Amino acid sequence: MQQPLQITYRGFERSDALETRIRAKMEKLEAFHPRIVSGRVIVEESDRHHRQGRQFSVRLYVRL
Repeated sequence: MQQPLQITYRGFERSDALETRIRAKMEKLEAFHPRIVSGRVIVEESDRHHRQGRQFSVRLYVRL
């Protein structure tokens, strides 16, 4: 990638483990398609449910 990966967290605190996993998945995507110029990931905690646990919404924007 020409530009660094941007990761945004909404509704919860940043996690090193989650960030490491996101970066690893993005590297795998880059290996699949090497012409990726930039990427942005937005991770948002949707709702908290007592029985279902924490639910998240993840959006990925990739520019070629």
